[in-house]
Amino acid sequence: SLHDALPIYPALFRRFDDAFLLPAPRKEEMTRLFALTLSGIRVAKDVRTEKIVERLDGASAADVVRIARDAAKLAVLDGDSAVAHGHLERALRIHLSRETPG
Repeated sequence: SLHDALPIYPALFRRFDDAFLLPAPRKEEMTRLFALTLSGIRVAKDVRTEKIVERLDGASAADVVRIARDAAKLAVLDGDSAVAHGHLERALRIHLSRETPG
């Protein structure tokens, strides 16, 4: 996803007919994205996606989906039968560390 204002390389840009910006999802939309992405798997009762959303100011929809999917993968790797809030916290930390330069 291209959710920031970085210029697109001109040769790549010419391969598309149109370019448009998608606004970052609002907090309510992020909460729904988490619910939709995690709807096919078991989620522990301690999961509070709104706590994660509070820390995602300016994130794209793709960021939210990636964090949810990473949390599900962490649950599997940990041998857990459901995604817990701790998995979402770890996935968020991983996501934020990817964005930090250096």
